[in-house]
Amino acid sequence: MKQVDEWKDLVLMRYRRFISSLSFLLVSVGLSRQLFLPTFFTVGLSLQFAFLELGSLIVLGALILKLNSYRLANLVLKGFTGMRA
Repeated sequence: MKQVDEWKDLVLMRYRRFISSLSFLLVSVGLSRQLFLPTFFTVGLSLQFAFLELGSLIVLGALILKLNSYRLANLVLKGFTGMRA
């Protein structure tokens, strides 16, 4: 559970960094006449963030699956030890 919480905090920090950089780029697009470079950076950051989020979801899913498998193993082992007593 501790690993899952640490991973959630890492994803939240990455999300906040993405939002702040995206807002900075959107302000620069609004104040500038050159649209190509800020738009290119915005799309690049969006795609990078999407791939990182997909990877984060895969890792988070694996960690939750591992946690649930440990819980199932504990439940089964408690059931076997309860039968002997």
